[in-house]
Amino acid sequence: YVHNFSPVYEYKGIPMRGGLSSIQNCVWYMYGALLQQGGMHLPHADSARIVVGSWWLVVLVIATTYCGNLVAFLTFPKIDIAITTVEELVAHRDTVSWTVREGSFLENKLENSSAPRYQMLYKQRSRRRNTSIDSLIESIEEGKHVYVDWKMRLQFIMKRRFLKTGRCEFTLSTEDFFEEELSLILPQGSPYLPRINGE
Repeated sequence: YVHNFSPVYEYKGIPMRGGLSSIQNCVWYMYGALLQQGGMHLPHADSARIVVGSWWLVVLVIATTYCGNLVAFLTFPKIDIAITTVEELVAHRDTVSWTVREGSFLENKLENSSAPRYQMLYKQRSRRRNTSIDSLIESIEEGKHVYVDWKMRLQFIMKRRFLKTGRCEFTLSTEDFFEEELSLILPQGSPYLPRINGE
């Protein structure tokens, strides 16, 4: 429209045929510019040249943004933030589930804890009945599940998995949030009891 209604063609006596005088040619010119191919015809009027130049600036920004994002996407893969504490685990409850072994002392301790984070850890756990460690490991490998258990048990699972596959694919959290309580059972009146208690 800017091209057709410009008086420069009538003033200079330039015939207005072809070029950007039809809407189809304008659409093709815009499409060619978007693909950075250029065009055959340029308008003679300064007003129409400003419109074409503005479109080329838009094309430049779009092409540069697209190429930059594509290179960044292909070069730097998206890395998930590692979950290392109970707070981070609870904060990611929308994307990650977790399991605590049913009937274990750890589950009982979480249930009876007064700390809000442990209460949340207990209440939001996924309830998997009769689930084997192998099926849990598969869901952990997918990165959508966490297994909460005593550190020694987890280290044995990791060692067994390493011996089976030859790769170490798991990691332990940096936070030890419960101390494991161990004790000895002795008969009543045992002569060793005072010495063991003293040690």
